[in-house]
Amino acid sequence: MSFSRRPITIVEIDQDFCCHTYGEGQCTAQLGMISARKCFNTFATCQDHANYSPEPLTLRFGMANADLPQDEYVIPSLRSVSTSPTRINVGGRQSRDKPLGRRAEVRIQLQDHPHSDNVVDPYVSERDYNPLERGTFWAKWIKRNPYYQNRPLRVREGFAGQPIDQMQSREYRIDLVAGPDSNGRVTIRAQDILRLADDDKAQAPLQSTGELLADISETATSLTITQAEQSDYEQTNAVAISDEVIRYGSITTDGNGDVVLSSLTRGSDGTEASEHEAGDTVQACLEYISVPPWEVARDLLVEYGNVPSQYIPFADWEDEADRWLTGFTVSRLITEPIGVTTLLGELSEQSLFYIWWDELTQRIEFKVVAPVIGQVPLITQEGNLLQNQTKVDVKPELRASEVWVNFLERNPTESKDDRQNFRRTRVRIDETAASPHEYGERRRYEVYSRWLETDAQVDILAQRLLDRYRTPPVFLKFALDIKDRGLIKTGDPFDIEYKGFTDETG
Repeated sequence: MSFSRRPITIVEIDQDFCCHTYGEGQCTAQLGMISARKCFNTFATCQDHANYSPEPLTLRFGMANADLPQDEYVIPSLRSVSTSPTRINVGGRQSRDKPLGRRAEVRIQLQDHPHSDNVVDPYVSERDYNPLERGTFWAKWIKRNPYYQNRPLRVREGFAGQPIDQMQSREYRIDLVAGPDSNGRVTIRAQDILRLADDDKAQAPLQSTGELLADISETATSLTITQAEQSDYEQTNAVAISDEVIRYGSITTDGNGDVVLSSLTRGSDGTEASEHEAGDTVQACLEYISVPPWEVARDLLVEYGNVPSQYIPFADWEDEADRWLTGFTVSRLITEPIGVTTLLGELSEQSLFYIWWDELTQRIEFKVVAPVIGQVPLITQEGNLLQNQTKVDVKPELRASEVWVNFLERNPTESKDDRQNFRRTRVRIDETAASPHEYGERRRYEVYSRWLETDAQVDILAQRLLDRYRTPPVFLKFALDIKDRGLIKTGDPFDIEYKGFTDETG
């Protein structure tokens, strides 16, 4: 099958849409009970929340002057699409970026317009008004779907005549729908799926709601927690009350349904036993003991970061880890909720890997910082780079002539980065890099590691960081010719021939 080479772009939004029919089957809604009109099969308009059961309803938007597919319902209101790719922050070294790098992002502009409510209103034929004369598409859609955040959005790019499901697709999660403004413009902003694990949305462990039922002394060997369930405290055998970690040997419930922890070890894990008052929060801890770091990363993303597991190709993660990180494990006791992105940033820095969202494959990829094996694509100035679109950016502030790694935390309830809270510090120095013949100054890169367990791990980390940052990192920004857009993608290694990179002879 051949297609004309006229490019087209289709934007898809998956909105929640109840699978039930109003007043039939499992839906118990009745006209006049809550409202004088039927719902629009969305949660905001639902009249029977207990039986609301959403399925995705895919809405498609395209350019008005494009050759849109004739066999699909595509609303011709799209004005522009602007995408920004993922920028990986290897090891979390670039302080201006988030620990996991900058999110892939898309900004979409649409033109609002009257609409028949076809597709979006299953009861349109029963309404006592003409939808074309009431409001506009986006004004009504936002009112009916105020809970649009984190819903899937796809940008499909292809050519006229090409089936939609064969077009190249990039997937995001909606962050903002703004408008319509005075000109009827609507702006949608969406980011990659890792936004679900941002610190303001996801923490590990979860904040506990349990409270001490009664005062306890510094020698008490049991305690009772109210306002909680037993399952809230079954993941580990440790809780934190204020700045004390308490280990327990058994967990039960009493006749009132309160949780009882017994066989207590007070002042555990480098903390001090102290008295606590009724009403004090009893925080369930999260603990990893000698666990491979890629397994920790998956657990943080899926169990605490709200990321569906189908986006993590874990078999591929294990293949990559087996090649470079065999036998590498980490341990940590986390005594208070910490942002998942922060935890993943620390873990990736100290375990020498990085993860990112690939909006093309629609997977969270995992790669170890390691030598490249085999041939890689070659990008050349003459054959692939667009003219006047290349920029070299040197980052002298990231250079380091010595690396300090502090590890073996003394007190896990002390969350601040303080060298005194770690039992050991390993230092690797490149004296030559700091000499007057080279850079003429010492620059330190300091790591506060709450994950690493052994001297050997720390030695490897310190040496690799020193090797990487001994000279100022160089960043290259460029644009590829459209014919080469599939040559490389985010995370791929490649070689480059560019006039800004030469040997001594030029």
